[in-house]
Amino acid sequence: LLHLWEWRRQRPETAFNDLTTVLWAIAAAGGAPRAERLDAVAEALAARLDECADQELCNAAWAFAVFDHVPRSELFGAHFGARCEALSARFSRSGLCQLHQWRIWAAERALYEGMPSPR
Repeated sequence: LLHLWEWRRQRPETAFNDLTTVLWAIAAAGGAPRAERLDAVAEALAARLDECADQELCNAAWAFAVFDHVPRSELFGAHFGARCEALSARFSRSGLCQLHQWRIWAAERALYEGMPSPR
């Protein structure tokens, strides 16, 4: 799985869905990627945040919380919060659960900027 993730990460044309699905799968399987790989993926995702769909956003947020990794990039900055707001009507129940888990993690890490406001 890690080899597939590395292959996907190196391809700039890779769809956002591919990146977030592999990231989610590694987290769900209990994988522990190196910090520099997570930072590289976070940077790529931050640059393409406007392309993401609701579940892709949830998968990425949840995976970083599971990895307990605060990315060096601005992945979870104000743009992330704005994207969450823009997609808020589309989130599934499981997606909202993922975002809730991410939000708890982000609060524990004092990552308040960009967190969607509760409704």
